Amino acid sequence: MNLKECYASIGADYESVFLRMGSDSVICKFLFRYFDRNEYNGLEKAICEKRWKDAFIYAHNMKGFALNMSLTRLAGASSVLCEALRNGQPEDGVSGMLADVKSAYVITEKAVGNLERE
Repeated sequence: MNLKECYASIGADYESVFLRMGSDSVICKFLFRYFDRNEYNGLEKAICEKRWKDAFIYAHNMKGFALNMSLTRLAGASSVLCEALRNGQPEDGVSGMLADVKSAYVITEKAVGNLERE
């Protein structure tokens, strides 16, 4: 699968990220680095352990990465969770928000995994 097909398969905005980054190889480099680190596990662990400040940092970083890389679904889900965690312990619904992030993360990670590495 090429990068444009990857972005189309997850409903992300390839044209936007290409205009920002300028080449598929640069985009792929950032995608591979991010998903090789598996940031989602850190987010999930922080939430399970009720380390709200750490969870906020993970969610905020994920949101920023997803926005910069035009990963629309992951950006949306992580943004909602990030805002819920901004002031510390969220009031309600963190498990549902985390499930939405996990779904978007897994779908995106799987698509990125199908890209050919140079």
